[in-house]
Amino acid sequence: MNATSQHSLDQPVRPPWYTRPIVVMNWLALALTIGLLVTFLIQAGMLETIMAPRQAAQPKDVTQEKVIVKTSSVNGYDGEEQPYQIDAAAAAQDPDRPNIIGLDKVTGQLRKASGQVFTIAADNGIYDSRTRTLDLKDNVVIVSQDRFVAKMPTARITLENKELFTDDYVVVTLKTGDITANGLRITDNGKNITFLNRVKAKLRQASAKENKQQ
Repeated sequence: MNATSQHSLDQPVRPPWYTRPIVVMNWLALALTIGLLVTFLIQAGMLETIMAPRQAAQPKDVTQEKVIVKTSSVNGYDGEEQPYQIDAAAAAQDPDRPNIIGLDKVTGQLRKASGQVFTIAADNGIYDSRTRTLDLKDNVVIVSQDRFVAKMPTARITLENKELFTDDYVVVTLKTGDITANGLRITDNGKNITFLNRVKAKLRQASAKENKQQ
């Protein structure tokens, strides 16, 4: 065995990359840089944003922007300087139209100059503070004390002059009988009542007790 062979055997076997220290250092520096960048992104909360798939923009849900009030009351005076009051179990204001307020479980009172009182009730309503109109919907009941009880699906009331309009089927119960129609108008501050379309009246016979009282 010659000297050259002996020297080669004494030297340890080195991996190929050992002969390229500059390249290895560059790779280590790059790996360290990437590690530091990933750590920074994780701490900044940006990695999930970058890696997450892009989603289409969701439509704006305006119902979540409504102002919700658990109880609500509207008070004012009409054209005859008579007070009125509208109450609701809950109210929601339209963010795009602040004058429009949705109402749940509506009740209220209107009063004529003579002192006679109208009471109103409905499951739902919309109040417009600009026009002072009240649109009622679902189980609408209008009561004029000692005069009549009117039931209908929908109705619009103008609070300024106590006018009521509906083009729906209406049943009005009087002391003397029932009147049905496909429309009703109450005008002139509640003085005039007009039935519209297919009006039918069914009179009741007064009982003996009622005849005695009369």
